[in-house]
Amino acid sequence: MKRTLVLVALIILSVGLLYAGGEKESPSTGTEDRTEETMSEEPKEVVELKWANSLPADQFDSKYFDSIAKRVLEETDGIVEITVHHGGTLGPEMEMYQLLRAGSVAFLNSAIAGMARFYEPINVLALPFVFNDYDHYKRFEADPYIQELYTSIIPEQTGIRLIAPMVNGRRCLTTNSVQPNVPSDMKGVKIRSMSSEAAQFMVRTLGATPVPLDVSDLYMAMQTGMVDGQENPPNVIIMYSFYEVQNNLVLTFHAFNIGAIYMSEKAWNQIPSKYQPIVKKIFEEEMDEFALGVLEREAKDIQKLKEEYGMNIVEP
Repeated sequence: MKRTLVLVALIILSVGLLYAGGEKESPSTGTEDRTEETMSEEPKEVVELKWANSLPADQFDSKYFDSIAKRVLEETDGIVEITVHHGGTLGPEMEMYQLLRAGSVAFLNSAIAGMARFYEPINVLALPFVFNDYDHYKRFEADPYIQELYTSIIPEQTGIRLIAPMVNGRRCLTTNSVQPNVPSDMKGVKIRSMSSEAAQFMVRTLGATPVPLDVSDLYMAMQTGMVDGQENPPNVIIMYSFYEVQNNLVLTFHAFNIGAIYMSEKAWNQIPSKYQPIVKKIFEEEMDEFALGVLEREAKDIQKLKEEYGMNIVEP
């Protein structure tokens, strides 16, 4: 009997020790699992970037920029967050270039003329009759040297890179009184130009006298007679309501309105390397589609300026 009791006691003791041993091991294993899980789920650091846009939020271009920002956020797993500031709320466009170089602003949509202040050779893109059509420009852009220029040479010299071209139509001339057919018809006619030498040269090739002026002052300048006309693509003429103070639309198609989406090199380097090709691809694809859309709408815009806004169409 005593032997039986001793045996039972030993069995109970053994089971208790095994149970206790199991309990001690279990919490340790759980802690290790949780530690490994925590280490594998490191917090994601969001890169917040500002885009300076001088156009009103309700314009087609502005809505397009918003859609690009949305796509970037989705395809970078929420890491690259772009906020588009419309209507020039971050300041005058020319000041934005300095903020780009400083990294305070990440993106700016603007003409070639503004960038030429920091890299003068880029003025060649703004010269008249350089490109026959958009395909011609795309072949030019695909050249290895041009790619190196956009992604390496210009960023190193200026702190700004061209993330994607922005083709906003073909430039036409508008006037109030004269209906030109040849350049000599434009002698003495004052036409607003951008401030760059290339932009002024372009106006001279049309036979006119260039008057450098910011686009924000252009409507009033034409209304008061300070200048006699201007040159821009049809969609821009509609966007700024220039048809209200101009009578003639002259279909010179003297240049592709090639600008760019510029990006701060400092901001570019903030983007994790695995997401940089994704961001670049998105901008290139979207701005290609944007350019083709603008060119497709060009005929409709010209018709609208004629039939709805009463402009006289001149085909020199």
